[in-house]
Amino acid sequence: MTISGQAQVQATPLQILGKIFGKYFKFLIDYGATDSFISNYLVKDMIKAPKFLTNGWQVEFGFGQKCYIKKYFRNIDIELSKGFIEWDLYVIPLASYDIILGMDWLMEHKALIHFLERWMEYIDLSKN
Repeated sequence: MTISGQAQVQATPLQILGKIFGKYFKFLIDYGATDSFISNYLVKDMIKAPKFLTNGWQVEFGFGQKCYIKKYFRNIDIELSKGFIEWDLYVIPLASYDIILGMDWLMEHKALIHFLERWMEYIDLSKN
């Protein structure tokens, strides 16, 4: 098989809108993130207070910056297109997105992502 050329594909992040406590937020679907995160800027607006980790841990962003995680939300209700899900979100400083759904969420929900056509399919665990 011979490939005669390469397609130039722009790598753009897959983002979706979802709700937490009835408010819309911008979610990034990030297969490069091991866990799922929420922006520290949103914490003050949450109805529920975050919990503190007994042993915090350090996370490194793709561009090399590191931060220390000390807080998280346990079983927070997230409303996506298929209904509500409960998930844990770690609090970190985020500038461009409100929430990152990482590999922990993607694997648990057996997500299928088509990056070129910009869609995602996942299993709604609440219906199993």
